[in-house]
Amino acid sequence: MASSAFAVSPIEMQGANFVNTATGDRFFIIGVDYQPGGSSGYGTTDSDPLSNATTCLRDAVLMQELGVGL
Repeated sequence: MASSAFAVSPIEMQGANFVNTATGDRFFIIGVDYQPGGSSGYGTTDSDPLSNATTCLRDAVLMQELGVGL
């Protein structure tokens, strides 16, 4: 994994934009939202799905293994 990091150009903030330092091109970030069951899943059970510690811990471990920064 570390060797692939050297192949990625650094992204820097320039004003209000993210910019690829190698090309000067604007870099767009498309967000990721985490909500088990999605927003439509809320209210279908008696509790907020994020309050289930077992589910959140399981998913946090999986996200770490995938390299997602938490």
